[in-house]
Amino acid sequence: MKIKGHFTINPLLLFFTLALAPFLVVAQVPIPEDYLPSGRGEEYLKAAGQFLEKNASDRFAPRVAFDLFTVSSSMGSNAIADAARARLLFDYPQSFQAGFLYTTFEDAEDFRNFLNERTEQQFEKNPAELPEKFCQVFKIGLMRFKGSSELAGDFSLLLKAYAFSQITQDTELASMARRELSLKRIEVEQGPALETMDACMDGNLAPLDRVLRLNAVKDNTDARFIKKVFMARLPAEAQADPRILRIHAEDSLRSRDFSGALAHIAKLPQDTQKEAQVLFWMARCQFAQSKDAEAVKTLGELFKLHPQSPWAVSAKAYGEGILQLPANRNLHIEALHSLTKGMLEGLDVFQATLEYREESSTDVKYWVYLGVMQSQNYLEVSVRNKEGFLFAYRTGGNESALYLKDQAKIYQFAQAGPIPAPRFNLEKKPDGTFSIAADASIEPSFKHAKRKNEGLLNSPFLKTPEGLGLLFDYTVRKLGVCPLAPVATPGGRSFAWLVPRVGQPKLDRLQFELGGEGSLKGIEFPQFRLTGVGYGPSGQATLAPPGWPQVQVEQQEKLDGALFMRVFSSLAALASKR
Repeated sequence: MKIKGHFTINPLLLFFTLALAPFLVVAQVPIPEDYLPSGRGEEYLKAAGQFLEKNASDRFAPRVAFDLFTVSSSMGSNAIADAARARLLFDYPQSFQAGFLYTTFEDAEDFRNFLNERTEQQFEKNPAELPEKFCQVFKIGLMRFKGSSELAGDFSLLLKAYAFSQITQDTELASMARRELSLKRIEVEQGPALETMDACMDGNLAPLDRVLRLNAVKDNTDARFIKKVFMARLPAEAQADPRILRIHAEDSLRSRDFSGALAHIAKLPQDTQKEAQVLFWMARCQFAQSKDAEAVKTLGELFKLHPQSPWAVSAKAYGEGILQLPANRNLHIEALHSLTKGMLEGLDVFQATLEYREESSTDVKYWVYLGVMQSQNYLEVSVRNKEGFLFAYRTGGNESALYLKDQAKIYQFAQAGPIPAPRFNLEKKPDGTFSIAADASIEPSFKHAKRKNEGLLNSPFLKTPEGLGLLFDYTVRKLGVCPLAPVATPGGRSFAWLVPRVGQPKLDRLQFELGGEGSLKGIEFPQFRLTGVGYGPSGQATLAPPGWPQVQVEQQEKLDGALFMRVFSSLAALASKR
């Protein structure tokens, strides 16, 4: 076949070229230099993310993941940066870029916190491939931070390492983890942690028995995660065991996968489906799916079949809450609209103290104070326990100060310090669900920080009663809460939401009190209490922070940004364990 006046084409070659064309297309690799000079940073982040989703196995993927990490970090998009770093380390651990990335961790503690948190997130995305990937990343980390007790001696990481090494048959890592965990035994007190370690390391347990034993450990995040790891590896006959189906139903309910929970409940034997706890789970799922009449009917059946059960008490109160939802809905929306309107308009000064306590104890474990005066670029935040201050930071005017307990001194700086700026994005998806994304950066002023949240501050789901109603309805169903009728208090009203538990026949109450003008006075839940709330325009509200410790003061010129971020990362890690 000839193309007139030009060249000759072999018909067979043409056929194969056209047939293979779809497989020969080279993915367009996004390059930062094509975007950043023209100020298209956000466009680059989107393009790089899409490339990695569609071309994860591309030979340029590690380079794109690394570029995405560096660019998003420089732009203050910490959530994107963390995700890119996790992708690079877990998906391409042997790449040159991943090797360099280990140097971006401040120290072994920083890497430890990252690995503990990201391992569980990676498991939800790809449980089949995680064991091998974790073992690779953990062993590289051990080499990079050789001799550090922060990594090799971390209890949670050692449990993960032992569980995953059993799956991958990495005898070297399994031996090391077993040795270190054996040494830990003398440090671990009797309770959930020791029960978890024994269940994980008992070589005589059959796979099914190991899962059941881990599931029996209460109030331990390590046990819940390791249980999922072993449960994902159970053979088909064990997966069909009613005890495993029940665990799947409970786990689905905890993660608010209501369709999945109902599917697992439907596979249970009929007599098990009629148990009090399972009936309550079923009603909880029906309520989440807006099947209120069915939920009330199921709760009524629970009460009829098990009148003496503790679940019957919860069923009665929960059923009444569902029946009263139409009457209480508008009252709560009106109150919340008044509250958000006051928060979003003309707010300059704000302060509050968060009291956190363990559920089993009445003693307050931590006090977290926050004070803000935007017009003065003033911020103060501190964390205390019953022994005293753990951390304190303030900035305003032309100076700043930082107190760290382990340093036993106050650093006084001759310049204003950075301001941590949380960034939130609230949007409604086409399927009717809401997405709330959180990020954070450090900014030089509240003016800059405010720009990070312009979308949230102008969101119709916070500023208008109609939009707030949509968000309220979604939240009620997603969390399974029932708003109760408001109760009059001296100078205002108290609002409460019934919050059901999954594993216990108990309904918690989330209560918030509003003043007569709709201002927030306080919030209370079993494990925390927000007190000392005060806010308003400049001149109408003042700050009253707790006095700092009387210790040595060291004068310095400027607060080191790396130290600042390290402190806040440590505080975030502390909060995640509570």
